[in-house]
Amino acid sequence: MDEIVAEGRWCFNDPNELINHTPLGSNAMKVRVDIPNKPEAFLWRPTPNMSCMEQAQGKTIAWPADKVVLQISQQSENEDNLSMPSSKNMNSIKCKLFNWSGKEEIVAEGRWFSNDPKMIVNDIPLGPNAMIVWVDIPTCPEAFLWRPTPNMTYIEDAIGTKVAWSANKVVLENSPNIEEVENISSPSSVNNNSKKKCNLLDFSGSGKIVAEGHWSSSDLGDLVHFVPLGPNATKVWVDIPRVPTAYLWRPTSELHCIEDAIGTTIAWPSDKVVML
Repeated sequence: MDEIVAEGRWCFNDPNELINHTPLGSNAMKVRVDIPNKPEAFLWRPTPNMSCMEQAQGKTIAWPADKVVLQISQQSENEDNLSMPSSKNMNSIKCKLFNWSGKEEIVAEGRWFSNDPKMIVNDIPLGPNAMIVWVDIPTCPEAFLWRPTPNMTYIEDAIGTKVAWSANKVVLENSPNIEEVENISSPSSVNNNSKKKCNLLDFSGSGKIVAEGHWSSSDLGDLVHFVPLGPNATKVWVDIPRVPTAYLWRPTSELHCIEDAIGTTIAWPSDKVVML
């Protein structure tokens, strides 16, 4: 029947993605149900706990790809750039996952997928200071996952799937494709400065270099940890901590000092950013 049964949001169309413990498969999409226009409409793949749209509200389900109509807008195009890097990019950006508990050990090797905080992984938004990665090779199979699920507790449980991992515990391999990660993660950073390195000076005025990094954006409306950048500020990536314990200019509930922000973007006073 040619009728709209629900409105929602596209999540994935990876055939290996698990939906309610079942691979998505071909010619299907993973979608999140926001508004059930026809609450009593039957689900394509019902489960013991969900059989109609009303019960699926706020949850992710599988739906036939030819029955999903994507709304096209400038915003959605930007989101597509964030959420759907090409398989070539995904497969070529390799990474290593370090133990999140503080031990200096590599627990797995894999591939970077995204660091869009709005992206859904295992039915939960990724959030700030995190990355979505594919787990390919477990070097420490018994290591605990950063965010365990009812079906996955250890690294060995996540082989061949996507997981969330603390951003400062993901080391991307040095390759020309690292810049592609930045372009995917920061679509607003189109200025040539995005390739320029910089030093971050102590905002208290001591003149000390507290970190090395690279420029990301100076757009007033650009969001940094869900807060607009604002005037007289610059969005920068933190690459190398020179004073790990130095306080951040704008701390968050999870980020307090420079060492917490390694591999993520932060706001910094423009007059304390020295371009190299």
